[in-house]
Amino acid sequence: MINTAISKFIKNFCKKYPFTGQIGFDVIVANDTVYIIECNPRATSGVHLLQEADLFEAFIGRQVQEDKLSDKASMIGLAMLLIGLPAAIAKNRFGQWCSDYSSARDVINMKSDKSFMFFKFISLAELLIIALRKKVSIRQASTMDIEWDGEEIK
Repeated sequence: MINTAISKFIKNFCKKYPFTGQIGFDVIVANDTVYIIECNPRATSGVHLLQEADLFEAFIGRQVQEDKLSDKASMIGLAMLLIGLPAAIAKNRFGQWCSDYSSARDVINMKSDKSFMFFKFISLAELLIIALRKKVSIRQASTMDIEWDGEEIK
């Protein structure tokens, strides 16, 4: 299903800016209103938002995956721990954070992936090193190589 408001926005954006290549937008549609929350200067799949399935089989074309979202809330668990938890504590919303964390599924962690915990800590160590070297927060370290914060496009 194509949302005409989203399609129109993307066409206008690409006409306004001299953009070439792939582009992806993260959007939220609520009450027939479209909110653009992020722009990615690369193609994105959103596959991590789908229910856990045999993705290898889907990618090689042997098994069709239904395009339906999980009924359960989704999160990136490591981000919830590193960014969401300190923010919740600072805003005196620890109870709400606990409820949200325990009721959501981690879109990065797959139960069948036994190496996940090891590589999660490798990734965390890398972010900590970047944050210390650049003297930025862990959140900033996690996105500084991929974000655009409104700087002039040349």
